[in-house]
Amino acid sequence: MRWNVACGIALILPVWISKSSGGLLVQDKDFGSITAADVKVVSKRLPTEQELADLLFAWKVAKFVKSNAIVYCKGGQTIGVGAGQ
Repeated sequence: MRWNVACGIALILPVWISKSSGGLLVQDKDFGSITAADVKVVSKRLPTEQELADLLFAWKVAKFVKSNAIVYCKGGQTIGVGAGQ
């Protein structure tokens, strides 16, 4: 949790508050995650167990990239990270 003070009121909420021109930006924290059961395969070839594990790992890494993430993972390691904008 993070303490935020907005308009003189202390908030203890799972949100991120930052100043923007002319106001405040309030964003929810991202507590979401995915599991193998959440993945829907839309190609003819099913992913291998290693490919699926790499996908789930890449998803976790992408969650912490600032904007429009592109994450390449292989063998349980991050190979490359790109952020848009």
